[in-house]
Amino acid sequence: MKKAFVFVALMLGSVLGSVGQDVVQTSTLEGARYEVIQSPLDKAVTFRLDKFTGTIDRLGTCPKDDGFGSNKCWKEMVVLELPRVAPAAKPRYQIIINVPSKLTILMQIDTGRSWQLGVDPQDRWSPFIDCTDKSNSVCLWRP
Repeated sequence: MKKAFVFVALMLGSVLGSVGQDVVQTSTLEGARYEVIQSPLDKAVTFRLDKFTGTIDRLGTCPKDDGFGSNKCWKEMVVLELPRVAPAAKPRYQIIINVPSKLTILMQIDTGRSWQLGVDPQDRWSPFIDCTDKSNSVCLWRP
């Protein structure tokens, strides 16, 4: 009976600990090229990230050409201005989801270059605005 109580207490603690999580990010485990991420912002959205190249696929529904298997498939998403380079020997990209801000970001972890999902109405990943140019009116703080 004591073992069952301890098990239930541990399971409840792990579930309650993950419910209040405000930021979700992919991990950068050595040797793991792909990672599947389910967005807490929309449970119907599932991404597959190639952490070496930054390519992102979204789980979707595709027509079946036979009677076997599922009608689910990965559809490649467009990441605007994503550098096309040979895959690195280690992970270079991760997805960060900030739940309170409702923000989903792809980040190149070596350079900090970032793309945001949801800015573009066509569901593409758009680069963050570069605010090093002080003449860009979008970057100016106003009272």
